[in-house]
Amino acid sequence: MNFKSHFLVQTMALVLITFLLSSCNEPHYISYSPEDIGDGWKTGSIYSVLDTNSNFESKDFVRIIEKNHFKNIHSILIVKNGSLLFESYFHGYTREKEHDLRSSTKSILSLLVGIAQDNKLLNINDPIQTYLPEYQDSLVWSEKKKTISSEDLLLMKSGLDSDDWDKNSPGFELKMYKSKDWAQFILKQAVTADPGKSFRYSTGGTVLLGRVLSNAVKESIPSYSKKVLFNPLEIREPLWQKTPSNQTDTGGHLYLKPRDMAKIGQIVLDKGRWKNKQIVSQQWIENSTKPKTIIPKQEHLELSYSYLWWHHDFIVNNQKIKSVIAWGNGGQFIFVMPDLDMVTVFTGGNYNSIRTLQPFEILKKHILPLFVQVNIKEGQI
Repeated sequence: MNFKSHFLVQTMALVLITFLLSSCNEPHYISYSPEDIGDGWKTGSIYSVLDTNSNFESKDFVRIIEKNHFKNIHSILIVKNGSLLFESYFHGYTREKEHDLRSSTKSILSLLVGIAQDNKLLNINDPIQTYLPEYQDSLVWSEKKKTISSEDLLLMKSGLDSDDWDKNSPGFELKMYKSKDWAQFILKQAVTADPGKSFRYSTGGTVLLGRVLSNAVKESIPSYSKKVLFNPLEIREPLWQKTPSNQTDTGGHLYLKPRDMAKIGQIVLDKGRWKNKQIVSQQWIENSTKPKTIIPKQEHLELSYSYLWWHHDFIVNNQKIKSVIAWGNGGQFIFVMPDLDMVTVFTGGNYNSIRTLQPFEILKKHILPLFVQVNIKEGQI
C-alpha cells in the first residue's frame, strides 16, 4: 500500500471512530476486520474496499468531533459484497446483545407473509375475514370491512380508522396497547376510507396481519418464523414479545442481534437467498420491495412505501443510490442498497426523537461517499 493509500485508509478509520467519540464517552468496541464467530457470516476488512481516489477531507472528521453531533448510536455494521466488513458497538451494547427492533419488525413480518404465500398457505388478495374465524361472532363486518385484504394491511391501506401519526385517531397504537386483544381492537375500528386507497401508518394493522398469518399457517409466529426464516439464516435467539391475549406482537419489539439484522438485509439484497438456498422467493422480494406509495415528506426526507418496507434515494457525488429500509423508532435501521451491493445496520436509543433519523445523515455524508467512489472507479454505477 502506497503512502497516499495508507493515509486514506487511516482517514476512513478516523471517520468511523468519530461516531464513537461523538456518541458517548463509555468503553466501546469497534472493528475494521470483524471476527468470524461461526454465525454464518463471511467476514473481511473494510480496508479491502476503500478507494484510494476518495476525495474525503480530514476537516470533515474534525467538524464532526467539534459539533459532537451524533447521539445514542448503539451499533453500526457494514456489509459489502456479501461480507461483514465493519462493526461497532457503543453504550455497553455488544454483538452478543439482542436489540429491540421496534417497527423494523414489520419488515420481517413482510418476509414471513411472503414465505406463506410462496407455500400457498396464504393469499394476500383474499379478504382477511377468511382467516379470522375467531372474530366472526364478535364483530359486525360491514361490506367495506369484508373487502380488506392482507395486501391492504401490507400497504398500510386497510381503510380502518387507525393512524399512528394522529394521536386523536381511534386506532392510535397507544390506545390499542391498553386493550386486551389488540387484533380485535383494530378490527373493531370503523372503515373510514376505501380499502386499498389511502395510506395510514398503523401498527395495529400489522398486529392484525400477524393474526391472519398465524391462522393461515396454523402455527404460532415464533414457531413458524424460527422454522422458515430464522433457522435457515442461522439466527439462534430471536425473541418475540407477547400481547396481553398471549398472541405475538408483530407490529414491533422483536429482539435480534445487529449481525442478525444484517442477515435480514442480505437476503433482501440477494433476492431471497442465503448461502445458495432460496428462503423467500425472488418474485416476493421484488414485488414486496418495489415502491408503491409516495409518502409526504418526513423531516425533509423523500420516502415511498411498499409491503412494510420504506424507500429513500440518497444523492451522493451526483449519483442516485436507491435504498430499501426497515425502520424502527429510536434508530433501528436496516438499509439495503443494491446499487452498492451493500447492507448497513444501525441501532440506537433515540426514541420518539428527531435524532432517530441520524443514520440517514451518517450514511449520506460520511459512509456512502467512500463506497460510491469505489463503484464509480469500477464502473458499477
